[in-house]
Amino acid sequence: MMTEAHAGLTKLSHAERLLAEVATVADATQLDSYAEAARVYAKQAKLGTEAINHATHIKVRAQRRLADVVGEGQARGEIATQKDAGRPPK
Repeated sequence: MMTEAHAGLTKLSHAERLLAEVATVADATQLDSYAEAARVYAKQAKLGTEAINHATHIKVRAQRRLADVVGEGQARGEIATQKDAGRPPK
């Protein structure tokens, strides 16, 4: 039988694997939400500071990856930049 602590660690391990696979804005935002859910779960289940911090770390890394994916899309002209706001795509 899986304990709450083991279930929480399993979710965090899964989130770590997902982080390596982030390729789109949707992937990054989904992982951000997943990591936040894991953080809240770790806090509510009283899994300890280490588990909460781990989930928070994954969330921050997902947000950084989101910024990278958006930057890459902007460089390719697939995502509008702030200076392009309101202009139709070329």
